[in-house]
Amino acid sequence: MKFNLLSALTVSSLFGDVTGTNIRSKRALQETTVGTVVDVATGEGVFGTLLTAATAAGLVETLNNPDATLTVFAPVDTAFEGVDVDALLADTEALKTLLLNHVLLSEVLSTDLSDGQVVTMAGGSDVTVMIGDGKVMINNAEVVDVDVMASNGVIHAVDSVITFEEKEEPDSSVKAFSLAPIVFTAMISMIVV
Repeated sequence: MKFNLLSALTVSSLFGDVTGTNIRSKRALQETTVGTVVDVATGEGVFGTLLTAATAAGLVETLNNPDATLTVFAPVDTAFEGVDVDALLADTEALKTLLLNHVLLSEVLSTDLSDGQVVTMAGGSDVTVMIGDGKVMINNAEVVDVDVMASNGVIHAVDSVITFEEKEEPDSSVKAFSLAPIVFTAMISMIVV
């Protein structure tokens, strides 16, 4: 289900009392918006690796756009432990896709998320929201901080780089079978001429 805000178990019911969870909400503490997603992420001091990656992928301008409305599921620096960051930074197209799969092109607050919700990210991949046992998960990543407001959107900090299931390519026999009518039509056209 996509953006079913009427789900019986919503994040708002979980975040109504954050006692006993690993989540802290800054929304109540922030009276004014300080800057763009990039400005706020820089000020938080825990998104250095993400900002370096965004720079390498050429996404800083996108994340800094004052006219954009974004939601960023931002991996904290410790989320990159065990990741070959140099290799990641070297493949800028894959890096750009990976990072865009942490971004929604709309503002989604913690109270807008619901258990079982499937959301298509800016990079084209789907994520699933899972809520239970005092945790909110976006695929494999646990949300550890919510509703960090910016002038052009909101940041939700996550403890891992979000991973996605790879879509399986059909095997060559299926590809060949699906091309058979095209090849057959082409052969008939050649015979008729």
